[in-house]
Amino acid sequence: MKTCALLAELSAAPVKPLASLLLSRGAEVLTLSADLKSPPGEGTPSCVPWNSSSALSAHTAVLEAVTRCGGISAGIFAFDGAAFASLYSSPGDSDPAIVIERLVTGWILLTDSVRERFLKQGSGHFVFVHCVPNPKAEAVEALPLAVSVAEAAFLRFAEETAARDRDGVRTSLVRFETGGEGQETEWLADRVFDGPPARSHIRWVRAGSRGLFGPL
Repeated sequence: MKTCALLAELSAAPVKPLASLLLSRGAEVLTLSADLKSPPGEGTPSCVPWNSSSALSAHTAVLEAVTRCGGISAGIFAFDGAAFASLYSSPGDSDPAIVIERLVTGWILLTDSVRERFLKQGSGHFVFVHCVPNPKAEAVEALPLAVSVAEAAFLRFAEETAARDRDGVRTSLVRFETGGEGQETEWLADRVFDGPPARSHIRWVRAGSRGLFGPL
């Protein structure tokens, strides 16, 4: 099967440049956007609306990827607290219960749907990306409490997903510094194509890191 990557959420800093880079390398790409009020715009890789609190929307996204690509080889899920804080800043969207539902329940529903497809295929690669601000490139501001709680839940959920890898499903945990997405995005694209290293350690690796024998 040709490499087909499903990326969410489009507003996260590395997603759009990563999607474009994967396309340039010959992969099929589908991005998801929960920002239904602001269309992705021209030049955005294939994008579908994502109601992150809906199980039906998660299943629909997977079916869309299967229809277009024949399957999903990688699910790349990026949590960008700074971007999400602005996405859910309007009065109607900033209620803590709404934020938690979208930024916690949403990732679980999407991951479950993608995992089901991976198990059916007998293979698949999750890439959980935790976006953190580069203090040298941008000011670091405290996140709203609900977004901060959701971020902590995302980290734990990603670690639990990695701990339960089985039946050809693999997981990479990547910490991505925003504010200077050049080599880090290239590194992330390499990870999508090459898959995670053959190691059992469950730990977050900074994008661009190199080990003794090359990129981690």
